[in-house]
Amino acid sequence: MVTVRRELDTYFEASVGSLLEGLSERERRALYLSVLFADTDPAVHPSWGQKWVDRLVDEAGSYNVPKGQLEHLRMLGKQRNFYEKGVW
Repeated sequence: MVTVRRELDTYFEASVGSLLEGLSERERRALYLSVLFADTDPAVHPSWGQKWVDRLVDEAGSYNVPKGQLEHLRMLGKQRNFYEKGVW
């Protein structure tokens, strides 16, 4: 799952809940839920670092790229070039 901070819509929590709701223990064990906080500064996302994320998802993180690539991603975000940024 990929998420970014939104100005008006905050449906990330509901999306995670909807994905996991109703799963049996066996189904939940078979699902590996990984979340990429795709803001170049993940701390701007309201769910970053929240305990509920750690409890519900199997893996949560942000970009793990060299500084030069992170700067390129920041530039793409400022340009609103989400097509190219989305590849990362």
